[in-house]
Amino acid sequence: MASLHDSLTIARSAILAHQERLNVVSDNIANVHTPGYHRKRVALATNPAIDPTMTEIRKYDRGAGVTVAGVIRSFNAMKEGLLLEQTGYAGYYEAQAQGLGQLEALLAPDADAASLADSMHKFWNAWQDVAVHPDTLAFRSVLIEQGAALADQFRTLDNRLDNFRSQIVAGAAAPYAGLMPGEVERINTMLTQLEDLNYRISYSLSHFQPNNLLDKRTELLRELSEALDIVVDADYNVTLDGQTLVSGDGSVRNELVLTDIAAATEPAVRFEVDGVAVAVNGGRLGGWANVVDTADSLRAMLDTLAREMMNAVNAVHNGPDAYDLDGNPSVLDFFAGTGAADMTVHPLLRDASNPINNNPRAIAAADAPSPGNGAKALEIAGLAHVRLAGLNELTFLEYFTGAMGSLGARVENAGQMAQDSAAVVGMLRDAIQAETGVNLDEELIELVSAQRAYQAAVRLFTMIDDMLETLIFRMGA
Repeated sequence: MASLHDSLTIARSAILAHQERLNVVSDNIANVHTPGYHRKRVALATNPAIDPTMTEIRKYDRGAGVTVAGVIRSFNAMKEGLLLEQTGYAGYYEAQAQGLGQLEALLAPDADAASLADSMHKFWNAWQDVAVHPDTLAFRSVLIEQGAALADQFRTLDNRLDNFRSQIVAGAAAPYAGLMPGEVERINTMLTQLEDLNYRISYSLSHFQPNNLLDKRTELLRELSEALDIVVDADYNVTLDGQTLVSGDGSVRNELVLTDIAAATEPAVRFEVDGVAVAVNGGRLGGWANVVDTADSLRAMLDTLAREMMNAVNAVHNGPDAYDLDGNPSVLDFFAGTGAADMTVHPLLRDASNPINNNPRAIAAADAPSPGNGAKALEIAGLAHVRLAGLNELTFLEYFTGAMGSLGARVENAGQMAQDSAAVVGMLRDAIQAETGVNLDEELIELVSAQRAYQAAVRLFTMIDDMLETLIFRMGA
């Protein structure tokens, strides 16, 4: 009688175990299209055997049935780590391709305006014309307007770069309004969610395997890595440049802080974690930080170009032996201002509010008090071909076109890298999905297997019950 009861217990354990298999398979099938879901499998194990007692004559232990040892979540830590790394690269290059492409467009000629290179050509040619016709006011007037157009081009480009930077970093007007502060805010929101998940998972692991929470954490880490170059260790401590963002047990969370520096001696922006400066070199945020650095570098390039041009032209125009059309020694610089942001033709040469009041006679085109002398104008025109130390031994045009060529190459490279990184991320996701995702064919096989095992366990239970019933009735008779 005792052994039949033991058999019932064994049959019952089989029913419960295979019923759990059916539940897990059902859950897998239900989540076949759920993002971030990892396939689950039931691990079965034998119950501890019943050893013989001193009152028994058997010399072997007796089986006690089957039990569910756990529900195992399919997970490949190596591939997940590689995916986090590659996702960061993809976000970085995607942001770079978008931002650098916009920078290139800002410096390209408008539909209604010449490029800076064209404006420089026209400016030097205007000096050449004055050198040939030094006593003709018409050519002098054209020179003043070409100088004004060139200065206006510098100011326009500088303003565009400044506005572009302000949009990204400081939250100015669209289309990139507050892009980096918004990204930092989203990152901190994700860190808060991760803190809660890590705490709940850490607490749950001492009691059971929280597979659904683990799936949510995996998906959140993928999203976070796209925005930031995080490092996740084996205990799920999440760090940035060595500083802890979220601890593995959820007891520590530090926010990421963005500060706009905008100083020549420091990076354009600064990131801090718990009061410590950190480098952000990956993810969308790192990509946009690089774009801001590039915008600042381009603005510095324009400022250097404008300053060197003003200094070179003014040094000749207001130098020794420089005379205006009336034979007077020159006392005026041709350009006024300190750089690209405020470059303009000297107000005593050009009245910006009323061109009629321009003073073309004050242009110093001669090296002697003679109306037909254009030596100084020729010297200034020749500056177009002079290589200057302040421009890395390049001419004005070479310096500008070199910077634009470098920017164009970076745009092309960032676009290609963005495509390549996206392809790698796609392949990794597919590989992980194939290994850890739900395969309906496999689930169908597991479903049939679990169903048959369950039916067999039920049949065993029924047979033992019938045997007990027969035995009880016979004993009663």
